[in-house]
Amino acid sequence: MKKFFSIIVLIVCCMAVFGSDIDHARPYNATLDKAGTVLQLATMATGVVLLREKSSEYPLIGTMYLETIGLTFAVKEALKHFIPRNRPYTYFDNAPVEDFADWSKSFPSGHAAFAFAAATFTSYVFCKYNPGSKAKLPVIIGSYAMATATACLRVESGNHFVTDVLVGALIGSAIGFAVPAIHHHFATKNIETQVSPFSFLIKLSF
Repeated sequence: MKKFFSIIVLIVCCMAVFGSDIDHARPYNATLDKAGTVLQLATMATGVVLLREKSSEYPLIGTMYLETIGLTFAVKEALKHFIPRNRPYTYFDNAPVEDFADWSKSFPSGHAAFAFAAATFTSYVFCKYNPGSKAKLPVIIGSYAMATATACLRVESGNHFVTDVLVGALIGSAIGFAVPAIHHHFATKNIETQVSPFSFLIKLSF
């Protein structure tokens, strides 16, 4: 019974969020649009704090980051393709539809997805490499504050609905956490490989 009521509450909350989308719709604002893009790129650059690690760790950190961004891009593009949704500014007069080819690809927010993927990746990896550092909290707060501001600007600029940025943030956060977490998990295991002309064997010791 509790599960049933939990599902009902979740459905009602989702309907309330989606229903409030139109109330937060904004006409297009070019200045806020550019500001959101600049802030997104700045958030994606928060990984520079990881340059304090040993140079021998750079290849691994760089690989994980590229995987994070690549997977985020693939997921958000797939959703945009299969779930078309007009951007909020299209519901206002003088909408710049002819100026943008992606006016029907509002869901989910790529800017929010990339920003939160980067913020989560930076926070997770920094904390793993520096578990006792006093800089952990500033890094986490700073990176997520920038990601949140990016998402807000995407709504205020008329490019996205609230649900677009919420889903984008969820996707980015999940991938930004999962990629380095999986690498860390397997790094603690003893993995051996054997290659022969007729086979390829991977031995994983727990």
